[in-house]
Amino acid sequence: MFLSQTLLLVQLSQVTMGSIEIMNTSPPSSILVEEGGVVSFLCQTDRRWFLCLWTSPLGNKVCAIQESGEPRITVQEDPRIMMQGDDTNCGITVSNVTREDWGAWMCLVQDGEEFKTDKSKIYME
Repeated sequence: MFLSQTLLLVQLSQVTMGSIEIMNTSPPSSILVEEGGVVSFLCQTDRRWFLCLWTSPLGNKVCAIQESGEPRITVQEDPRIMMQGDDTNCGITVSNVTREDWGAWMCLVQDGEEFKTDKSKIYME
C-alpha cells in the first residue's frame, strides 16, 4: 500500500513539473518610438510567474514578485517606467522616451516552484 501511494505522488509531481515559458511578447520583436513618446511592452507566460524583471538598454531595472494576489513592485530604478501585470502577464510602460531608451529591453520571468526562468528581448528604435 505504501509503495503505490509513493508512486502516485511521484507521478503527480512529474505532471506539474516544467519550465515557465514566455509565449508571446507585445510588440512581437521591435517597435519604433519617437523621443518624448510613450511605449508599452508585455510578456505573456504559459503559467503564473513568481518574479518578473525588466531591464532597459542602460541596465535600469524594474522588478515585481507575486506570491498571492496582485504583483508587488520590489525594484524600480527609473520613475518613468511603470509596471503592470497579472498571473500570466508582465508589462511595463515607459514614458518620456529618450534616445538612451532605444535598444534591447529584456523581460525575464521565473516560476515560484522550481525557480526556472525564461527571457525575451524586445527592441525599441
